[in-house]
Amino acid sequence: MGLEPEKESPASTYKSFGPSLIKTIFAQKLEFAMSKRLEQLQQLLSQKPQDAFLRFALAKEYEKQAEQELALQQYAAIHKDTPEYIGLYYHYAALLIENEEEKIAMNIYEEGITLAQKTGDAHSLAELKNAKMNLEMGL
Repeated sequence: MGLEPEKESPASTYKSFGPSLIKTIFAQKLEFAMSKRLEQLQQLLSQKPQDAFLRFALAKEYEKQAEQELALQQYAAIHKDTPEYIGLYYHYAALLIENEEEKIAMNIYEEGITLAQKTGDAHSLAELKNAKMNLEMGL
């Protein structure tokens, strides 16, 4: 009675580890989770290869994993095959800018603005116009 050993919480278990080991453990867990998401997306895409949303999600996952070239390839494929997918334009142009392709990015913004105007998508229109203006101003 009253002499039972204290149960350790998960947080107290990690206290015995150094900060660098904790960072390593969490980085490995994050990498595993991202790898699983990538596998799941690729599996879903094998069933629906033309699904623009799945292709977009795959591009975003590649971005998270710093696979810029693979992300750009996905965005370019969506742009070619499903140009009406409005969610593409902001992210595609932003990644192009990161890769110092400002002229191409400007064209992508302009195409997205035209599409947003045609479809009446006020949110995307405002977002794309703002991003285009920032690019023009060098921000």
